[in-house]
Amino acid sequence: MFVAKVQTVAVINEKPMKYEPIVKNNVMIFELEKPVYGSHFGIWDKWLRQAKEHNYKLVVITKFGTATYPTYREWVIGSRKEPRYYKNPDVPMIYYGRDVLPDIKARELRKKAEKKMTENVGQNTILAGMAQEDRAKLRAKLGLRP
Repeated sequence: MFVAKVQTVAVINEKPMKYEPIVKNNVMIFELEKPVYGSHFGIWDKWLRQAKEHNYKLVVITKFGTATYPTYREWVIGSRKEPRYYKNPDVPMIYYGRDVLPDIKARELRKKAEKKMTENVGQNTILAGMAQEDRAKLRAKLGLRP
């Protein structure tokens, strides 16, 4: 009797799910598709151990946005240890789960502040090389304080 092997791939939104993180330039990138609940996501302790060994920064990309953590420790401090039983019912896989939405919002606020600071530095550099009258006119036109 002939039995054909069928290889299955988990597919969400017509693209294959990636269960392994992407590692580039001392950064470990997780593209997490499915939350445990709400905006609560988990990372397997295997990947966190690798991040600890190699001093990787963590970038977590979700449908809610992107959160960054400078070290694995930042993820672990705010997370909860969650055992999950998948393939082997006797040995659980350990996940560290946390709510990423506050971290995403904090990152967005930080990015806005950095952008505003960069724009102000650029404007002041341009204004420094101008004559006093031209500088006052340009400040008025841009809506900057005199």
